Amino acid sequence: MFVSIHHKSASPSRQSSLRRKRLSGRVWVFLTLTLLMLFAGSYLALIVHLQPSRKMPILFNWAGWYGNDALLQSILAIRLPRLIAAAIVGAALGVAGCMLQALTSNELADPEVMGINQGANMAIAVLLVLLQFQTFRFFTVTASMLGTAFSGTLIYWLSLRSRFHPGGVVLTGLVNSLFFSSMTTTLIIFHDTDLYQLLRWMAGDLSGMSWEDVRFSLYTLVPTVFLCGLSAGQLNILSMSEETAVSVGQRLSLVRTGVIAGIIVLVGASTAICGPIGFIGLMAPHIVRSVCGLNYRVILPLAAMTGSVLLVWADLAGRLLFYPLEAPVGMITAFIGAPFFIILMRLRGKGGRSI
Repeated sequence: MFVSIHHKSASPSRQSSLRRKRLSGRVWVFLTLTLLMLFAGSYLALIVHLQPSRKMPILFNWAGWYGNDALLQSILAIRLPRLIAAAIVGAALGVAGCMLQALTSNELADPEVMGINQGANMAIAVLLVLLQFQTFRFFTVTASMLGTAFSGTLIYWLSLRSRFHPGGVVLTGLVNSLFFSSMTTTLIIFHDTDLYQLLRWMAGDLSGMSWEDVRFSLYTLVPTVFLCGLSAGQLNILSMSEETAVSVGQRLSLVRTGVIAGIIVLVGASTAICGPIGFIGLMAPHIVRSVCGLNYRVILPLAAMTGSVLLVWADLAGRLLFYPLEAPVGMITAFIGAPFFIILMRLRGKGGRSI
């Protein structure tokens, strides 16, 4: 009798332990596959279309790396900075998407969909079109950060009135996106200026990355991603109901202010480096969440790695699909992310689980 009762009481505990072990196993498998994908994408990004000799491409001739100064210069001065910038920006956008979804309690939230980086577009358009700044990249950082901060703060202020209701926050973001997009389009239409550089930047472009861009990303995005990772516990609470957060003593206004500040820095700095790139912040958290559960202590670092993988491979696809031309990486992420977003909308509308 005693043995039977003990067996029944221990059964749920054993089941819980088995679930945790299975989840841990999935996390390690996902981490391993992500690292392999990142390594493979990085290697291909460095060597694709490079030929040290006419007989054999470098993919199958590693000896061609040595003693070929032109080849090494191409890799070290052009391709390696572009690869590192793509990996860091992808990680930043993945983390920003996680934080935005936790803040809004909405799985469809994304910095591009919410219009946070549309403020950066308008700020750059004002600098180039109205103020006639010709040294475009010199003013990119300041304008992008200010524009993103203004747009993000506006969303935050308007969302306060709806007490951060998920539907109200998303609606506010969509209106914000439409407003800034229309203002940018108006500037382009009514001013006869050579806007090729602006339009290329607005499409999301990683070509022309330099070591200066890498240093800027290392000084801004990497520390911010690390600090945001420390907030995983608070994000777990924030993603629950407001009543639960208050009951455990969370200071909602302080946490929300910190989260929106982190999102502004991540999105603003990323947009300053390579322009607005959409859907990375939407796809990365969903991919991780579908495999690794709902714990932001796991989601945040894996979403950063997944964002890096997505952007590195998207940039590689843009270089391969239209060779010898290059498609802006923002076009590739939109081509993949738009169907992803539609599928999520349909699943949510049917009451099914999101990906």
